[in-house]
Formats: sequence, structure tokens, C-alpha cells
Amino acid sequence: MSPSQSVAAPPLRIHVVTADPAAYDRVLPRCPQFECVGISLPADTSRGLQAPTTSERLLIGADVGPDQVLSLLGLARQRGLSAWLADAAVLEFDLLDELRQAFAEVGLELQAGQPIRHRPMVDTVRAALRAGQLGEPAIVRIHDWRAAAGTQGVPAGWELRAIRQYADLVCWLLEMTPDTVWAIRPTVAARPGTDGTPVETLQFHAGGPGPTMVLCDLAHGLPAGDEYWSLSVIGSRGAAYADDHRNRQLLFGGGTARAECTREGDWPLWQMLRSFWPGVPGKPTGEPIREAPGAAALSRAIGRSLQSGESVSLEAGGGR
Repeated sequence: MSPSQSVAAPPLRIHVVTADPAAYDRVLPRCPQFECVGISLPADTSRGLQAPTTSERLLIGADVGPDQVLSLLGLARQRGLSAWLADAAVLEFDLLDELRQAFAEVGLELQAGQPIRHRPMVDTVRAALRAGQLGEPAIVRIHDWRAAAGTQGVPAGWELRAIRQYADLVCWLLEMTPDTVWAIRPTVAARPGTDGTPVETLQFHAGGPGPTMVLCDLAHGLPAGDEYWSLSVIGSRGAAYADDHRNRQLLFGGGTARAECTREGDWPLWQMLRSFWPGVPGKPTGEPIREAPGAAALSRAIGRSLQSGESVSLEAGGGR
């Protein structure tokens, strides 16, 4: 073999832990950089990792709860496995930093993804901001309204996780940290025809530096079919709007035209997996994906504002 020829790196061996194996069964065949050696439900993972040949990476899905995540990370470190956490927001950012250090102390790696960043709508809006097409951002408005998951109702801890998700998204989009934040929990009565459980809501308003203002409106527990997600950015030179509210495409394939509701499908999951690959476009080789600077401070400030009922200055009480 001549010096100019190179040998392709062998695929990374991964073991996936998720409550939704079907999604990874669909996506992993599109990831030649990975060799999946097993997919386990969270309750079955301890037995799965006891096999003589284990994976080089443990990938923990975004649908695994925080207690199980901590248990799995402890198990991975004990058995000498680096780990990938699909959603960084499942844990407090400060705790996640401590865990990264604990993995690094024994020569292992812990990476954590931010799934919302990989939605095509978000990627398009951020690209417009980075290209200067919108000018200086003035207003950022986000809605995330979710239905209850079947008979399980509103999942415990959804609020803390959502705060961390959107604190990261705001700081990542704007490439700066707001100066001041005010958070409230508006009261929303139960909708007619439901079991009487009220919708859980949270709003936070963040401002500065400069003219930038952020309004994020979160709700969980809506009746099935009422989910809605949107992102709007109004800048000094233009505006960008993205939402998933009953988006439909008129398809002509012979016979009667069909109006089909479009969805992102597995694209965000595939892009999230790509973010863990070394050397992908836009990510320097070997540099892990990290939370946006200021995200931890903003998430703490939102929590302090909810407790006090007052606005919080990140420098005075919410910052790190």
C-alpha cells in the first residue's frame, strides 16, 4: 500500500439504551461510522453490558430518565466505557461537568448532545442569523406546547429539563447570555373533555444585552393533537419564522391529490448522532459538543426567578 493510501477507521462500537429501540433500528443503518452491538431497554442494560465483549461507547437515549441516566453512567465508568448522553438537559449542567471530569480522570469520555439544535427548522434560522441576513436580533419567541403522553400524564421533571433545553438554545442562537430574566407559571384550567388535570405552563422573559428580548412559552399536558412548536426571530434587517403546526404538503401522484402532514421524522436523531462523530463539518476533530456558554447561568437564573417571583440579574444572582 502506498503512503498516499489510507485505511478507513473501523466503526465505533456502541451499545444503545433507549425506551424506543425502533427509532435507532431505523437510523443506525444510516451511520456507517457506528457498529451497534446491542440495543437495550433501560431496565435491561445491566445484564446487557455484562457480556464478554462490550461496546466502546454507551449511548443513552433522550427518553431515559435522570435517575436511570446516573445509574448507567456510573455503570459505564465502572466498566471502562466512554458514554454519550443524547440529551444534556436530562441532568443539571454543573453535575454534567462533574461527571465529565470523573470520566476524564480514568481516561474515558462523556459527551452530551442538544437535540433541539438538530431540528431542521432551528438549523435554518441559526444559519440566517450567522449569515447576517436578519441583522441584529431584537425579538426571539419560542413556543413549545406538548400533549400528555397517553395515560401517564405530565412527566415528572419536565419543567427543569425544558428550562435547561431552552436556556441552551437561546444562548446558542444568540451567541450571548441575556442580562436579566423573569419567569412565571401562568395558571391554565383543564380543557373540556379531559380528566380535569390542569395544563402545566411556564414562561420566561429574558432581556439584554442591547435591544434583544426573548420570550419562551412552555406548556405540558395539553389534549392529544394540540402540540405546537415554533421559533420566531425578528432582527434589524429581517425575520425568520419556523413552526410545525399542521404543516401539510399537497401531493399529486395520480388520482386524487393528498394533503399530507409533514414531520421531521428521524432527521434530528440522525443529526444528533452525527454530532458525536469526530471531524464532521462545522465541528473540529476531537472537540466535543458542549452546552452554550451562559446556558448554566441562565437556567439557574430562571429557577431563582420562579422561586422569588421577581426578575433576576444574571450578574447579581444567576451567574456562575
